[in-house]
Order: sequence, then C-alpha cells, then structure tokens
Amino acid sequence: MNPPHGHADGSQPLRVLHYADLETVYDDSEHVGRLTECINELRDENTMVVGAGDNTALGSLALVTDKGRAQARPFFDAVRPDAETFGNHDFDHGTDSALELADRTPQQWLCANV
Repeated sequence: MNPPHGHADGSQPLRVLHYADLETVYDDSEHVGRLTECINELRDENTMVVGAGDNTALGSLALVTDKGRAQARPFFDAVRPDAETFGNHDFDHGTDSALELADRTPQQWLCANV
C-alpha cells in the first residue's frame, strides 16, 4: 500500500504552486499579505513555486509611483519563487525595465517567444 500522497518507495511527488496575473493585488496590502502567507504555508521541500507572468504590479499604484513595477519586489523577496516568466504586461514599461526588475529579484526568470 502506498503512503498517503506518496510513492511506494516513500518518496513524495513534486507539487507545483502556481500564481499568475496578480494585477491589482499590490493595491491592497492585506490581499498581497494573505497571498504571501498562503503560499508560504503550503510550501515544503517537495513544492516548486512558480509565477506565470503579469505579476509585476499592474494595479493603479504601478502607474502613479516613481518605482513602478518595483512594488512587486517585496512579494518576490517574501515568497522567493523558484521561477517566474514574463507576461505581456510585464513589458508595459519596456524591455529594459522588465530586465532591470528581473535582475533585482530572487527568482530565476524564464522567457521565450518575446
């Protein structure tokens, strides 16, 4: 008999936690805080956390702050995703801005078909 949610050899399967299109989550610190807490509570050594794009502050704050998309950095620093990819809106401020943010965040960024 297999252990609950495991393999016959006792190993555990990889679980992928995925988020995407965070858009206005940064406009409400309670919302982004709850999302961060949920991800961190669900994560364990068998969990990969990945973002699928459009996660770099698409809300109204990104349009009116000097730092723009940088307001996503505290979320990335707290969650420390294993990987992230760019969505179309992550390029709203241009390629240089997207690449600068990618350089300053902890996760590995993946990109294809730009």
